[in-house]
Amino acid sequence: MSPQPADQKVHPPKTVEKGNARIKTGNKEEGSISRRDRVSPPRQHETAKPRKTGPPHRKETNMLKTQRTWIEILPEKDAQLLLDYYTENQDHLGPWEPLRSPGHFTLENWQKTQRYAKSCFEAGTDYRFAALLPDRSEVIGVCNFSSVVRGVFQACYLGYSIAKKYEGQGLMQEILQATTEYMFHTVGLHRIMANYIPANKRSAHVLHKLGFEQEGYARRYLQIAGNWEDHILTSKINE
Repeated sequence: MSPQPADQKVHPPKTVEKGNARIKTGNKEEGSISRRDRVSPPRQHETAKPRKTGPPHRKETNMLKTQRTWIEILPEKDAQLLLDYYTENQDHLGPWEPLRSPGHFTLENWQKTQRYAKSCFEAGTDYRFAALLPDRSEVIGVCNFSSVVRGVFQACYLGYSIAKKYEGQGLMQEILQATTEYMFHTVGLHRIMANYIPANKRSAHVLHKLGFEQEGYARRYLQIAGNWEDHILTSKINE
């Protein structure tokens, strides 16, 4: 509550008779109150709906549509689609990802992962998107916007992959175009950072086409496929 200005006079409330009711007024008298103006107490069975909490950008959706894909944060009940994606593309993705334990390729793991993805989305900390065919029958690629930092930074990291059979069709660029615009214009971030192994020419090409700019080179940056790999550091600014 704001303090009363020092130079403003405050008059004590007066009590005014209105029929059988006694009504307190402030600095000026109130007019009579009709029955329709009176506020009835809530019924016992009525409860107030809880307010949504979270960052001020919370006008978000977990679904996006592009010309050839349907993008969403998959619910737990669709975890099998992600399991199929990672199982079928295990050899294709292996050289560009950390070593995976056998438990990674289980339905239980992906059900747990998608429960976590949902809670992260609601908290505004991670956005773990899966891109599907329009009929939602198959995951064709994924992109994760992780470690969202607010305050004076307003940034996150981007990681992504696409199924072997959908490479070379411009789909990864289409998916990332839609999701980066979402992160800038709906989530409200200022910077998205994406890093890649120098040998990953496809990744370099996609990021360049999307407007990411090189900002540095980090030696032995991440342990990928069991080896500490150098990475090229890039970012895109919301401007």
